[in-house]
Amino acid sequence: RGDKIVQVYQDLSKETTEWRKSMKPVTTTLLKHNFRYSWGHPLFLKVLKGSIQHTIYSLEEGQHLLKAWNIQADSTSSSPAPGTSATTSE
Repeated sequence: RGDKIVQVYQDLSKETTEWRKSMKPVTTTLLKHNFRYSWGHPLFLKVLKGSIQHTIYSLEEGQHLLKAWNIQADSTSSSPAPGTSATTSE
């Protein structure tokens, strides 16, 4: 029949892990303000605000976006949980 099993594994490289940890101030703040977000590959964060999807490639971009939304980025080190994948795009 041609059916094949495809296995997908999460990228757990040191670079990915360190990048995600560096984004904690942004992701923690997003969760506190009920924003949906998901991790993108290789290294970016997708954030859904209303029906618009925003893409963040660095901590500075994330902080800038939060500032544009009049939200102060959190400086705590609590671990964020992954959000729901965004389905709408800009």
